[in-house]
Amino acid sequence: MHIKVKKVIIVAGLVILCVHFTLLLMYSFKKDKYSFFYMYPYFHQNWNVFVPPPSSNYNLYAVYENSGLQRTDIFTEIVTAHQANRFAGKESFVLALSNSIHYFETEKNPDVSGNNFKMIKSFVKNYLEGTRSCVLKNLKLILVVKSTGSTAPRVYTN
Repeated sequence: MHIKVKKVIIVAGLVILCVHFTLLLMYSFKKDKYSFFYMYPYFHQNWNVFVPPPSSNYNLYAVYENSGLQRTDIFTEIVTAHQANRFAGKESFVLALSNSIHYFETEKNPDVSGNNFKMIKSFVKNYLEGTRSCVLKNLKLILVVKSTGSTAPRVYTN
């Protein structure tokens, strides 16, 4: 009796699994009323969980004094470091800097003397002083924003 119950449970499980995958295939190929009622509330995916591609590309150049005049593209440096090692903890830097640039860029009249650009400058100053082990003098930022839909870049500088 015990072996018969196991066999019945295994066969019932296999039948349920076959029905599930059959309805899944029917749902993915053609909208069918039977598969729709089975799939929709629990197994439906509309793929909105993925982030859309960025609408702009950023370059944030820093020009500063540190044993001579130094120039570097901070945004590209941080993104490259993050992409080289995803476990290094640079994701928060990329997210903070790209969001700050996005909020600055989408203001009605982006102003380099406004708070959003001051946050970017403060971030860059702290980042450079922390990674270069120096005290910065005369930090100048040049933000270049290239929209994917236009050919002319927008340039902001302090």
